[in-house]
Amino acid sequence: MRSCLAIGYNVAQGLALALNVPFLGINHMHAHLLLPRMQTEAEFPYTSLLVSGGHTILVESGSLLEHRIVGETRDIAIGDYIDKLATLFGIHTSGMPGPALSQWACQVPLGDYGLTIPMANDTSLDFSFSGLLSQVTRKLPLADSPASLAHEALRAAFLHLRNRVAQIAPQKLVVSGGVASNSMLRSMLHPFSPILPPPHLCVDNAAMVAWAAQEMQMAGYCTRLGGEVVRKWRLDELLCHEGEEMYETCRK
Repeated sequence: MRSCLAIGYNVAQGLALALNVPFLGINHMHAHLLLPRMQTEAEFPYTSLLVSGGHTILVESGSLLEHRIVGETRDIAIGDYIDKLATLFGIHTSGMPGPALSQWACQVPLGDYGLTIPMANDTSLDFSFSGLLSQVTRKLPLADSPASLAHEALRAAFLHLRNRVAQIAPQKLVVSGGVASNSMLRSMLHPFSPILPPPHLCVDNAAMVAWAAQEMQMAGYCTRLGGEVVRKWRLDELLCHEGEEMYETCRK
């Protein structure tokens, strides 16, 4: 994937140079985090729950570039957990397995297989999903209704997310990332009145990157030409990553 991103990154740099326009390198999760601001009045500060195939992060967002990670997964991300569930239950689809799994599982009543909520007695704000996946794997051969077990497995994971949000009791909650399109999760987070993008904009899309670039450019930031794709770039290192300045001041 890095090589594919590098090709696009280098082409974009070439276009910026040829057209004499600012160039902006965008952090993928920063784009998810800012996306709700495109269609709603999501003014800072707010708490961000970012849930995707590669990330599960709880962030306190103070401004455009001020983000403090207060909780993150200790093993696999929620989206990866759901994809692995789909494989475990034999859900095969040409598209994304998560929606197909949810549609199949939620057609039957919730199971009662005794799945325990991860880290229920842990006072940190971190997440963990690998242990829950192991529970489901052990119980599947004994399940009378695999779909009801899948239903319970999804609900247990989403309860884990909801419990962490409840610990913070945010005044304003933004939820974004591919898993934020899941209707069960959206319903379970309803008590917090979350600010959510439309489901079709929760998954990775060009609009979110363009919006983040516009916000950064309007704030007077650009990226120097000649840089490279950063493989792991944390939200709390947006301005400076491993000693390297990621943005510089440019014309608006």
